[in-house]
Amino acid sequence: MKKRFIGIFIYVLCVIIIGFLVTMGIYEGFFEFVFQGISYFPWYIHFLFILVALSLVITVHELGHFFTFYKYGIHVKAIYILFIAFVKENRWKIKFIPKFLLLFGGIVIPDHVVIDSDERKEQVIQIFKKVLIAGPNTSLVYGVSLVMIWFISLWFNVNHLSGILFTFMMTTALMTVLVVLSSRISRGSLYGDYAAKNALSQNESFTLSYLLQIASFIKYDEASSKYLFKLCATYLENTPYRQDQTYQAILSFYLEQMTFYREIGSTAIDQKIQQMISRLPRNEDGLNLYTQIIFYKKYLKDNEKVNQLLNIQFNKRFKVKEDVMEFYLKMINHVLKFNDEALYFSKVSAHELKDLSFIYEPLHLDFKIMEIK
Repeated sequence: MKKRFIGIFIYVLCVIIIGFLVTMGIYEGFFEFVFQGISYFPWYIHFLFILVALSLVITVHELGHFFTFYKYGIHVKAIYILFIAFVKENRWKIKFIPKFLLLFGGIVIPDHVVIDSDERKEQVIQIFKKVLIAGPNTSLVYGVSLVMIWFISLWFNVNHLSGILFTFMMTTALMTVLVVLSSRISRGSLYGDYAAKNALSQNESFTLSYLLQIASFIKYDEASSKYLFKLCATYLENTPYRQDQTYQAILSFYLEQMTFYREIGSTAIDQKIQQMISRLPRNEDGLNLYTQIIFYKKYLKDNEKVNQLLNIQFNKRFKVKEDVMEFYLKMINHVLKFNDEALYFSKVSAHELKDLSFIYEPLHLDFKIMEIK
C-alpha cells in the first residue's frame, strides 16, 4: 500500500512539473525558439544525432553495470556495446562484430566467480543485485540529467545548440523510458534487470540457476561445483519437476556432476528422474536432459535402461534443428564409445548451435566432451 501511494505521488508530481514547464515554455516563447533550433539542421543531420544519442544511452547503461562489478571486486570478461566487443584476455582487446547489432544493446559478462560457501553465496547475490539495478538506475540518472541540461540551454538563446540538445534529449528520454520499462519485464525465461534483482530475492529456482551460470560459465571450478551440487541436490529433493529452464538447468548440472565428477546423488532424486523422462519438453532443453540421463544411466552401468532410452526415434521425440540433433547424436556416439567423433567436436561446440551463438564467439570458451569414468 505504501509503495502504491509513493508511486501515485511521484506520478502526480511529474504531471505537475511537466505542466508547469510546458506552460512556462509557451508563455516565454521557448517552443518557437526550439523549432528554430531544430530547423537549423537538415533532417539527415538529426538522424545522425539520433544514432549518436542511442549509442550513448546504451554505453551509459552498460558502463553502469561495468563499474559496479569493479566496485565490488568482480572482474569483467567482456563488455559488448552495439557492434563493438571489448574482451579481456591477457589484456583488453577490441573486436568489431556486426552481428551484435541484432542485440540492439549491450552486455557485460563477468569473469569466473568462486561460490564455495553459504557466506560467499550471500555475498555474491547481494553484489549481483546491485550490479543488475546499476544499469537502469544509471540510465535514469543520465536521462533526467540530459533533460535538465536541455531546459537550462533554453535560456542561452543559441539556436543550433538548442536543436542538437532537443534531438538528443527526446531520443534519450524515450530510450530511458523503454530501458526502465523493459527492466521490469518477467516472462518465462526472460528477465529485465529490475525483475532479475527481485527474482534473486524471491525465486529459489532462478537464484540457483543464476549462481550456476556465474560459477561455471567461464571455467570449471571444483570447490564451487561441489558446493553448488549440494544446493542443487537439496533443491531437487524438495521441489517437484517443472518444465521451466531454471529447473532444467539445475537438473542438468546435477546429472553432469554425478556422471562425470562422481558426486554422490540422492535416491529420492533418482526416482523423480525416472518419472520425468516421459515429461521432458520436446525442445533442445529436453533433448539435453534426455542425453544427460542416458549418460547417467551408463555411469550406473544400467545398460538395459540405456538401450531402452536409445531405442526411440529422436527426430520425432524432439523438435530441434538438424544441426542440433546431429550434435547430440554424435555426442551420444562419442561418450558411449560407439564411434570416435573427436574430429567433429574439434570444429563444433555446443555454444555454436545456440540461436545467439555469436555472443560467445569473442570469449573463446573451452569446450570438451567428458568421459564417463
